Amino acid sequence: MAKFELVTVSTNENDAVLAVDEEGFHKLSNGEQALITDTPHFYNIVQPGSVKKNPALKKFKGKFMNAELGLDFEQKRFVYIGNFAEGRNHFPPFVEGDNSEPLCKSYDGIVPAFNAEQPGAALCSECPFGDLMWKDGNKPECAKYLELLLLDVDIKYPMVLPMKGTSLGAWNLFKKSITQKIRLSNEFNKLVKLGLKKVDNPPEGYVDVTTCVIQVTMSDEGTYYVPSFELVEAPELDQQALLPLINHYGYKFITEAAIAREAKKLEYEQNSTIGNQALFESAPEAQVELGDDAAESDEEFDV
Repeated sequence: MAKFELVTVSTNENDAVLAVDEEGFHKLSNGEQALITDTPHFYNIVQPGSVKKNPALKKFKGKFMNAELGLDFEQKRFVYIGNFAEGRNHFPPFVEGDNSEPLCKSYDGIVPAFNAEQPGAALCSECPFGDLMWKDGNKPECAKYLELLLLDVDIKYPMVLPMKGTSLGAWNLFKKSITQKIRLSNEFNKLVKLGLKKVDNPPEGYVDVTTCVIQVTMSDEGTYYVPSFELVEAPELDQQALLPLINHYGYKFITEAAIAREAKKLEYEQNSTIGNQALFESAPEAQVELGDDAAESDEEFDV
């Protein structure tokens, strides 16, 4: 199966280097300018349940919203860079006014996080609170989530959209639906370059994904809102000109974040080992108080 992509994102650090002027702008190859940032815009979907808890959100119902910046939208065009974050969260039962941290969390959906408080199992696939609950017809208490790192093609700015529950299902369905289109497009474009096919005679179902972007639109499903995704033609956009931005943000927010997370994990493990060793060494009297029976027992099992 072809990898899901509309543009090829480089993981080479050298490709992520941008020329930025004193005001923080990078000039694209097509002459446009883009403001370079260290923080993407984070959005959340305002569902009816959110409005019930906070009536002030009523005018934003059914929209993606960034509360901190006061930004919102119902429709947006973007290029997919990669997954900003993906994993699972297992929260305790909801209590009004309680903002508890998750009992367990995973940063990759495979194993619990190194700092998870109450891991349900060594592997997410074996956790009784995860997907195993589907076997009994129950919804998993430990929910999957995905955060998409995207480039807003209209303002040339990175953004993060959260996908969970029905939103995650909509995104996965979209990816599955266009995988074949991407493969067909790439193969035909390659044959055109080799002179083996004519550009004005594409195969049935062909869509030139090199001139397309993804468009998300919020849809009212009655009790909640679900994002719908589709490929839209954007011939006015120069995707090659956007590649430096895509590579820069992909490296900065995905590759560097993964490196930092591994470093934090290693530091956590080292501190835990040092802490346990210090605790043991600081209590020699506890060993003495065990008496002769304990000493004999140690000798008996010493190998």
